[in-house]
Parts: sequence; structure tokens; C-alpha cells
Amino acid sequence: MSAAIFDQVRAVLKEIEQEAPQTLEALEQFRIRYVGSKNVIKPLFDEIKNVANEQKREFGQLINSAKQAAEAKFNALKEQLESVADAGLAGSLDLTAP
Repeated sequence: MSAAIFDQVRAVLKEIEQEAPQTLEALEQFRIRYVGSKNVIKPLFDEIKNVANEQKREFGQLINSAKQAAEAKFNALKEQLESVADAGLAGSLDLTAP
């Protein structure tokens, strides 16, 4: 059972790495799926009770790395998309118009 749980976490981590939202709407879906209060990582924390005692530390570190990867990617993509949106708005705004 433990190996399957580890594989689930690794699969979620791989999904996070492969996600590449290009719009703010897609980024919001990413946030809901991986960072929000009902994300796909949260139920995996409950599975720690099913992991053998000698593997709990490794499992906890793996889950935390997935959570941190999701948060870091969300924050980086949010900054990137917002700066692109701001640049697009600034480029189309004509300050000389009456």
C-alpha cells in the first residue's frame, strides 16, 4: 500500500511540473486544483497514517515538496501573467488622448 501512496504523490508532483497555465483563468484553475482549500494534495496528508513508521518522514517530505512546488509555481506564474497583463494594458493606453 505504501508504494502506491508514494506513487500518487509523485504523480501529483509530475502534474504540477507539467502544468503551464497561459491565462489568468487557467491559473485560477491551477490554484483551485493544487493550492486551494480543497486541493488534490490535501487528502494525501491524511494517508500518512497508512504509511509504515519508518517511511513517514520520507512521505511527509515528499508531500510537503509537492505542496511547496504548487505554491511556488502558482506565485511565479501569477507574477508573470500579471506583469504581461499590465504591460499589455500599458501599451494600449494612449495618455495623449483627450
